[in-house]
Amino acid sequence: MVKGRPTIPFSIGNGTRQLRYQGRLGRGKSLLFTYRVQPEDINSGAVSLATVLGEVIALPPSVSIRSPQGIDATTAKFADGRTFVVLGALYEPLGTVSKVALNEVLTSELPKFAKGTVWPGYVIPTYTPATHDVKLFKVAYRSVIPERSNQSTTAYGLVAIPLPNTNEGPGMIAYRPLVSYQHGTVMQKHEVPSYAFTPGPHYDNAYETRLNVAQFAGQGYSVIAADYFGMGDSKEPEAYSVKRSEQQACLDLYRSSLGLLKAQQVVVSDLFLAGWSQGGLVTMAFLEKLEAEQIKVRAASTASAPASTLAALSALVYNPRDGKDGNTADAAWINIVFILSAFSQENYLTIPGLARDFFKPEYYETYLNIYERNYNIDTLIIRPGCISVGGSPCTPTDAREIFQSKYLQKSFFSDAEYVKVMTEANGDEWVFSTQIKMFYGQQDEAFSKGVTTLPATSQAIFNPGYIQSIEVAKGTHRGTFLSSVQAQKEWFDACVRDTSSMGCLAQ
Repeated sequence: MVKGRPTIPFSIGNGTRQLRYQGRLGRGKSLLFTYRVQPEDINSGAVSLATVLGEVIALPPSVSIRSPQGIDATTAKFADGRTFVVLGALYEPLGTVSKVALNEVLTSELPKFAKGTVWPGYVIPTYTPATHDVKLFKVAYRSVIPERSNQSTTAYGLVAIPLPNTNEGPGMIAYRPLVSYQHGTVMQKHEVPSYAFTPGPHYDNAYETRLNVAQFAGQGYSVIAADYFGMGDSKEPEAYSVKRSEQQACLDLYRSSLGLLKAQQVVVSDLFLAGWSQGGLVTMAFLEKLEAEQIKVRAASTASAPASTLAALSALVYNPRDGKDGNTADAAWINIVFILSAFSQENYLTIPGLARDFFKPEYYETYLNIYERNYNIDTLIIRPGCISVGGSPCTPTDAREIFQSKYLQKSFFSDAEYVKVMTEANGDEWVFSTQIKMFYGQQDEAFSKGVTTLPATSQAIFNPGYIQSIEVAKGTHRGTFLSSVQAQKEWFDACVRDTSSMGCLAQ
């Protein structure tokens, strides 16, 4: 049901035109849009959907599209206020980041991110300077939610495309490797890739995306990074560690990005994956999906990845680290993993009461507010012994103190609904055909060495030669990430240079 006259932008040659709404097509539910070809269009080239704007219906002010059931079409907005119904993908140019600005990400921004997270003796990497200016796009794209019978949704992400250097020449097709980066756990809804270069309270904690763009796109790689469902501008609840939804969000961004890259005269030569923390788990799940779709991945790498989810959760509950042995203690924020995953699984797998059964009643409302991001960053308190939002009473940072007592019984825990669904979210119980390097930190306060090296240990038994664990000396959670980005760049470069049949792990 349409109010007003929406349009579909498209191009003829180098000119932009508008298909205008005429009404329903026959007696069906399809909407008819037409354009009358003008004499000046005849010799101007082939007709195609506008590659810069995307596959969309533009909604001028006071125009709407609504289903017969009264549900408005899912829309996305440009920063200038224009509204679009996304049919395929909508590409919003965010401008160009210069080499100078990218090098500031690699240098002056780095100490702020690393402050307070570096273990004595850890050496912060020195990154190779950027050699390309980079064009940024925010992408809104159609996707589906597998856990909800493929319900349609609009998801968001970032695409970073290096601009040609003088020796490449304008108008030439560029063959570039592509890195899909999967971000880690964030505390605010907009600490995500699509907002990583946008000023605001989210800016500092979106640094991981900027570092990857500066290191990879700044040196000639294209970079894509999904926000995941529920994050950024997504209207869904957060899908934290919901495996199939995270796979789908990443896969559909990859597919949507190919059209944009082609329009920018970029051809993907090799596909690489990288991710940190939760993003490491997502990277392994995404790799599983890509291999199932027979999409070739040259190599994949993770940092501090809890890919074996049962081991990661069990370690926090039954083998906590207090730091009394001189090594790191479990992070004060680590219970956020339980909070976000419990409510996410309840929402997406439709398990009513899952979170309420899991957490002690006195903490439930605080944790629900954390999951729904019902706070600003100034009212979120995380320190040893206390997690609180909006002035609520402190909740414990010892994982064993936040659950209903029955979950502390190992026999109950292993068979509990929450643990079952989280175990299904694992990213390491399948046979890889892609070579992987997994970085882990000696002093990682989030996930211990036993957890982060388990995938390589188990795969070595039945699928040897595909995973390599690499230790980051004195690496904390952030330190492991910082070192991994530099090492991943060096490894991916070697893979790109290797034109033989030898695998990337030979590099």
